Amino acid sequence: MKYGRMFGNIVGEIFVPLDGVDISECFTPEVASLFTLVPEEVDVGWLKLPDGSFVAPPDPAPETAPIPVTDLGA
Repeated sequence: MKYGRMFGNIVGEIFVPLDGVDISECFTPEVASLFTLVPEEVDVGWLKLPDGSFVAPPDPAPETAPIPVTDLGA
């Protein structure tokens, strides 16, 4: 089983307990309550939608080359 530690609706951390170990055995009840069961494909940064499904974050914008400075004869 795979768990995501949620910060609002965003997965901020992934935790996978050892086989046969429940998350409640890994953390105090207060900390364990911050995690939710997530599908295998979910990773840090994914967004949890109101219907309980998850979506990947959008790809970052491509980097652009710096704008060249034009010498205006100043």
